[in-house]
Amino acid sequence: MIRSILLFAAMLAASPALAQEGGIKVDLTINMAAILTVAVVLGGGLVAWGTVRNQVQANASAIDDLETDVAAREAEIKLVAERVESVRAKSAKELDAFRIEVARSIPTNEALAALEDRLLDAVNRLGDKFDRFVEAQASGAHRIPPAE
Repeated sequence: MIRSILLFAAMLAASPALAQEGGIKVDLTINMAAILTVAVVLGGGLVAWGTVRNQVQANASAIDDLETDVAAREAEIKLVAERVESVRAKSAKELDAFRIEVARSIPTNEALAALEDRLLDAVNRLGDKFDRFVEAQASGAHRIPPAE
């Protein structure tokens, strides 16, 4: 087809006299080259359309598979989140129970101060008794007889 157009343009450029003698006659018969050109163009278009269609279907199938996979992963994430929440709640309950136990078993500051006072009083009494014992030893009373 392009060849025919080029030939036509060449004829016009080569012989302007033909145009004045009665005009140029164009042969509109369809030759084998034109038929093959149209067939190749249509065939190429059909192949391209089929290729694009198959690729679109493959992409759609891949998208469906990915959506299914995402849904499965979201379900797994939901289960893990529920498990984490149950463990967190259990840990919080255990921590609260531990805090209550600590509050019951560990003495308060007032109890520690009272215990310290009692211990200091006992140490002071022991010191007083030891002082009396040393004084008694020095004065000779309550002497322990020598061992024989």
